[in-house]
Amino acid sequence: MSYHPNQAFPSSSRAPVQIAELALRGANQLFDMQLSTLRTVWQTQARAAAAFGFPDCSPLFEGNGFDDRIREMRAKGAEQFVNTTQRATETVAEIQRQVGELVQTQAATAAQTWQQGLEQLGAQADESLQQWRSTAQQQTEQLGNVTRAIGERAQESLREGSERLRAQTQEAGQRGREIITQSGDQVVKTAEEKPAKR
Repeated sequence: MSYHPNQAFPSSSRAPVQIAELALRGANQLFDMQLSTLRTVWQTQARAAAAFGFPDCSPLFEGNGFDDRIREMRAKGAEQFVNTTQRATETVAEIQRQVGELVQTQAATAAQTWQQGLEQLGAQADESLQQWRSTAQQQTEQLGNVTRAIGERAQESLREGSERLRAQTQEAGQRGREIITQSGDQVVKTAEEKPAKR
């Protein structure tokens, strides 16, 4: 079975299965050799026993299909084992491939979520900074308005104070002139009255 390059197991993952298959084939050949040797030994012993008058049982160990059936059973068992191992390897490879895809998908989702979170955080920071700028500008404008109002009131107070001071000065000057005029009139009158009394 060929594997796609993107699968979790490359073609080299078949190596354990091939090793197991070779080991089974070697074991089958060794078992065949041992069985053949054992059959020959049994035949020899049966013939030796027949020479001493025992019943001849050597035909039981001759090739009558028994060895073929044993070989067939072993071959089927080995083939079934190899197929099972291959299916298990393919299943493990498919599971690992799916797990790899799942991990990649989750990593991509996590990266996208993280990026969206950063974008939202940046947008919130920009919005907060804009609100702070707007608030600072409003406070600056309010402070400017208060400062202008205070300056206008101070100018008005100074103007009113200057007008009152000027009015008081004029009034004091007027009174001073009146007092001086009255004093002069009084002095003149007194001076005029003194010669008359003489």
